[in-house]
Amino acid sequence: MRRALLSLRPQARRGLLPAGRQLTPSAASRGFASPSSSAQAPSKWPKRLLIGVSVLAAAKYLVHAQEAPEKKECRRLLLLGKDCVEKGDVNQATSLPTAIKSLKAVHPISARYVAGVKLMDWMGECYHHLGRYEPAEKLFKKAIRLYEKYHNELPDQDPSRSSKRVVAALDMDVSNVFLHYAQLMVSLERDSEASLMRKRLVELVRSSPVMQIQEANTLDQFDDLMALHAIRKERRRKRGERHDSSF
Repeated sequence: MRRALLSLRPQARRGLLPAGRQLTPSAASRGFASPSSSAQAPSKWPKRLLIGVSVLAAAKYLVHAQEAPEKKECRRLLLLGKDCVEKGDVNQATSLPTAIKSLKAVHPISARYVAGVKLMDWMGECYHHLGRYEPAEKLFKKAIRLYEKYHNELPDQDPSRSSKRVVAALDMDVSNVFLHYAQLMVSLERDSEASLMRKRLVELVRSSPVMQIQEANTLDQFDDLMALHAIRKERRRKRGERHDSSF
């Protein structure tokens, strides 16, 4: 019996649980137990850790529970928009203008700008895929104006203006707007305006501390995606010609 009990001690001291076991408070405590003796009093740190995690989880829940309904709805619609674009469900994504109204409840103001640029870019891309070029162009232009407004018109006393993280996020988001707007211009056969978007991207990359270290890669990606878009456009045109000639 003594030999059998001794053979069980090493397993009880392991920090990793066997496969298929559920992590319960008692099981988690064994990972922190002292290996010197099974008769020694168990450490209080596991209980304190679990209490701390529970308090943090409760605090996070209360913060989200006390948010304004408009802010919750804005977050939900933004996640929905991202999911729709990634899955190609453009018809559902074009129903997202409701989220723009919810942006007024987002604080701080800097977060409102980031969410607005991102949302308008997604919606413009969806309209482009649906062949609704006019609303797509309006949304891309509105996203660019919102980006410019943050840099030029936001009051200096707003502490969020100096946030490097916000500026970096806006720079990255508006670079996607430039790409998608340029692709739309190619679809509309307005190549000169597509070239203008590339020039604006070059200026943005060289002025952005975060993006300038990736200048070559960013411009290569832009050119590759523009070339791919042109190939697809030509392929669709040829398919349309073959379809017309079959009648």
